[in-house]
Amino acid sequence: RSFNVEIMFAKEAASTVTEGVWHHTQKVHKHKDGSVTLTFQVDGLNEIVRWVLGWGSRAKVMQPPELSEMVVAQLRQSIEVYCS
Repeated sequence: RSFNVEIMFAKEAASTVTEGVWHHTQKVHKHKDGSVTLTFQVDGLNEIVRWVLGWGSRAKVMQPPELSEMVVAQLRQSIEVYCS
């Protein structure tokens, strides 16, 4: 199954995100506030979850909902580790 991914990056991450090509299908949309949205198409989400988590609060998954849910699940597991 193929997924259309859309991730918004805060202005603090924008220069790093746009200085390289993360995926051959990527498109970058720059916003007036300095943030950027990266869109691309992938066949799986597991690798993207780890990549998004590496950006911390500087990245927010906009699409697909499945990816957002996977990121939230990982974050909840991390919180449980630190709170137990």
